[in-house]
Amino acid sequence: MWCMGFNQSVIGVNKNLALLNLHLITGHLGKPGSGPFSLTGQPNAMGGREVGGLSNLLPAHRNLADPQHRQQVADFWDVPSLNPKPGYTATEMFEALKDGRMKAIWIMCTNPLVSLPNSNLVEEALKAAKFVVVQDVSNRSDTVAYADLVLPAAAWGEKTGTMTNSKRRISHLSQFTEPVGEALPDSEIIVKFAHKMGFGHAFNYQNSAEIYDEHVRLTKGTNVDISGVSHERLRNQGTLQWPVPSSQSNGTPRLFTDGQFFTPSRKAQIKTVPDENQSEPLTPERPLVLTTGRIRDQWHTMTKTGKVNKLNQHIPKAFLEINPIDATERGIKDGNIVTVQNGRGEVRVPAKVTTDIRPGVVFLPMHWGKVLQSTAARANNITSDLVDPYSKEPEFKL
Repeated sequence: MWCMGFNQSVIGVNKNLALLNLHLITGHLGKPGSGPFSLTGQPNAMGGREVGGLSNLLPAHRNLADPQHRQQVADFWDVPSLNPKPGYTATEMFEALKDGRMKAIWIMCTNPLVSLPNSNLVEEALKAAKFVVVQDVSNRSDTVAYADLVLPAAAWGEKTGTMTNSKRRISHLSQFTEPVGEALPDSEIIVKFAHKMGFGHAFNYQNSAEIYDEHVRLTKGTNVDISGVSHERLRNQGTLQWPVPSSQSNGTPRLFTDGQFFTPSRKAQIKTVPDENQSEPLTPERPLVLTTGRIRDQWHTMTKTGKVNKLNQHIPKAFLEINPIDATERGIKDGNIVTVQNGRGEVRVPAKVTTDIRPGVVFLPMHWGKVLQSTAARANNITSDLVDPYSKEPEFKL
């Protein structure tokens, strides 16, 4: 079962728990042809979680709130302890920049001025920040305009590393061309910065393979154990599916085939969830549900795919899908410029009248940011910054 957008919801955790419960109750875990895959659609999201790439996570799916997990990582890093207080989440960082709790931000591999909800708040936050660093492969990122310092990063073919897909399959990515100009791989930029800050002894890496070797050692004994993996092995033997707990292991094609789960008792746990919706309610003044998402030929904020003429031939500009019933009620004809408004902002785009969208719902693609100095097509002018109380995922970009 593949469900796009389960996570990006004010009740995202409850939706995922319901999906897991359904598979547990019907016995559809650990079997071919089934599984509760709730896709987020983000690049290498699997790998980001494995390395602890969230404000409340530690490497190898460790939980920052767990004292034992914190001590394991502290011991590995040879420090007395780790701060148990989580950092700001993505949306919280921009709220903190706006009100002064945060003074500076270093943005890598993302374009928050387009990709975060409530873009007007993000814009105000970047203007209020004392110092903004943007590290990117493209100068097309809308966020670059707000940077005090731009660091040119190497693109995927200009660096060596690994990527993990949704099947837990780890691939080696080999560099095949030199970075352009002054661009460097993200890891090299971070290492250089650490040396400038006086932390060279802790960042004494000669290449990305050494960084990866440290990461795999930190996974040893966990549910994500890949201590049997290295760049060299991936280059020589091909891809592997974690866990890969030793150099003799050939990986794990399927989890939970024995009915044992990652809980203290090894038994599955069914978590009951309330059947209620915490989204913004409809009102007589705002009677339509807005959904956002991707179109076939573009990716995220178009900093790279937007440069490809062939991709732009499919759908060259933003639009609003609206059902004929809703269009007729409002006197809207196909191709008319329509204005979508709420308390956060507005969008002005051509209407696409179609039965592909059901009555009461409209669809607006999320790729377009500022076009010719206009933000009229920017979907996240109007998306909600409500977040799930547990995951802190915002409710947008479905």
